[in-house]
Amino acid sequence: MKAYRLKEPNFKFQNGTYSICWWGINTDKPFDLKTRAFDSLVPYVVYMPPYNFENSSFNLADAKAVLSDLLYGLSGIFNGFRGSFAVDVPLLDRIDNTSIPYDERQRIETVAHNIPIETNIVILLTRFEPRSKRNSAHNLAKIHFTKRGIPSQVITTKVMKGSLRRDGEYIAMLRNIAVCMYKKLGGTPWILSRSLGIENVYVGFRYLYHGKDIFITAQLFDHQGSYVAGTLHRYPRDNKLSGTKQVLREILTYLAERRRNKRVVVHQIGEIFAEDLESLKEPFKEYPFEFAIVSIKTPTNPAWRIYKTRSMDNLVERGICVPLDTYRAVLMLTGSPLKVPEGTPQGRLIELKYPQPKDEETIMNICHEIFNLSDLNFSYAMAYKGIPITADFATRVVERCVLGGYPETIDEIEELSEKSKLFNAYW
Repeated sequence: MKAYRLKEPNFKFQNGTYSICWWGINTDKPFDLKTRAFDSLVPYVVYMPPYNFENSSFNLADAKAVLSDLLYGLSGIFNGFRGSFAVDVPLLDRIDNTSIPYDERQRIETVAHNIPIETNIVILLTRFEPRSKRNSAHNLAKIHFTKRGIPSQVITTKVMKGSLRRDGEYIAMLRNIAVCMYKKLGGTPWILSRSLGIENVYVGFRYLYHGKDIFITAQLFDHQGSYVAGTLHRYPRDNKLSGTKQVLREILTYLAERRRNKRVVVHQIGEIFAEDLESLKEPFKEYPFEFAIVSIKTPTNPAWRIYKTRSMDNLVERGICVPLDTYRAVLMLTGSPLKVPEGTPQGRLIELKYPQPKDEETIMNICHEIFNLSDLNFSYAMAYKGIPITADFATRVVERCVLGGYPETIDEIEELSEKSKLFNAYW
């Protein structure tokens, strides 16, 4: 089998194009500087001290120092959120630091119900805990704020430790947090510099079961990877197929009424079985779109290797694509930041479920699109994702719902553009 090397994309900012995202932000400001719907950051800041608060070396003063570094920057090192994104950030005159009684769930619920109406993001400073812990402060915050459609940013003592050193790792963490916050406000810091086809749009589709329910979402991105709109529904678990059709119809109706796109590509993580495929295909019969349905899977043996003629066996690099036949290919998506050749990239099995292609070129085009969309990572300003942003965001949405973060008002909103504003809280 022959392997191909796909070229890394560049990114477009306000006036220029750059190969590394943070360079573009520092030099040229965010892509949507003149079109974004907000001009200022209005945070509500909550400090929840560690359990061993009295014996902790990190206190409220340290939390304030981190917040100052993040929002206003470090002279000559980091421009801060205000300088990097050209967003007005008022001086913070109040931090909610109530600590008694110390009950995380009750505290976060109370904050979520009493946030001032002008707030556009909650910043929570708390101790570090693994995200795998269901009742961690991070997860509790995401659940309760997401339910109310309020974006939140959790900053832990892991970041506060860096404030004592102010080294490169600390600055990198601040940059990543700043990018996350900008995206959660509804901003678009950068997009792909080259269109994947001006007539194309991409839909991340995902569902997850939870008890007697199933959560189904579809999230729409344009031909340069910019977020457009999304929808989400909760159904009885037996209504999976009818729910799939309804969710896709909402997206396709939105496209038919507002955009001139002709081709829709659906990305789904995992296997797509025959009855699922039919439920994904059926809504397209009502609309004049060309469409493709793509499954993105992890192969059972991810340690893919390639043999080179110089008789050396090397781990396959990010961007290598190996077509297996006319409808399947293995694509290496993950790698180290800044193209440093370390770590083990994980291969993805890309399978075009519909339509059936006649030649290898079709699956190569599909892989090219997925590869480019995997470079849009708004959680880590200088690295890649192992899946395209379409599938990644859809996965975030349903996983948060399973934890308890299903938006309280989403079923009352009919207009998709209004419903989509709730999804800023999921980034």
